[in-house]
Amino acid sequence: MSDVLGKVDGPVSVPEHAYSVLKNALLGGKLKPGDTLIQEDIASSLGFSRVPVREALKRLEGEGLVVQRPRRGYVVASLDADEVEDVFDVRMLLEERAGYLATQKRTDSDVAAVQEAFKEMLKIQARAKYDREGWGVANRSFHDRLFAPCNRPHLLRMLGQQRDLVTLYVRIGGNIAPDIERTTEDHRRILDAYERQDADEVARLSREHVEHTMTRLVSKLRELG
Repeated sequence: MSDVLGKVDGPVSVPEHAYSVLKNALLGGKLKPGDTLIQEDIASSLGFSRVPVREALKRLEGEGLVVQRPRRGYVVASLDADEVEDVFDVRMLLEERAGYLATQKRTDSDVAAVQEAFKEMLKIQARAKYDREGWGVANRSFHDRLFAPCNRPHLLRMLGQQRDLVTLYVRIGGNIAPDIERTTEDHRRILDAYERQDADEVARLSREHVEHTMTRLVSKLRELG
């Protein structure tokens, strides 16, 4: 279990450490959909009591990353087409609004940061062996830098929570419906509108970008189901 969970760098409280380790393992794909999370094993691996582990699992349940099942305890969330669609619907609204506000307030340095994130994604794509994890980090950086200028803490916090859920779903379904070329073209168009400071266009394209991902994933899941 210790090999799966890993560790977190830097000084943090015991409950925060347990939460961060588990969340990193979930979003990093080290814990798989449907995996049972045995509190005693996790606590033993981390050298903690069960209390901070239980608190961490309750927090992750509130974020939708784990679920509690009768007689099984906590398990890693699995892909369900209806639930995925619901999550993506919320993210579409949040990204549309964040994109609009951020574009209105962005500076030249903000544009440069987003351009750099996009270049990093292109570098990863150009490698002979596709680095899914590295691309995922660069993808998140692109969106984080894009929306940061909106300066709406509550909106960004909600967006971050939704993006964690989407990250889990996309990572789970990464082999189901990948389309890096379409995603890259979406990012290119968003960046172009961001450079021109066309807030309405960034808002529209941000919503469409989320919808494209949702449509691919949900369609494939229902086909397989």
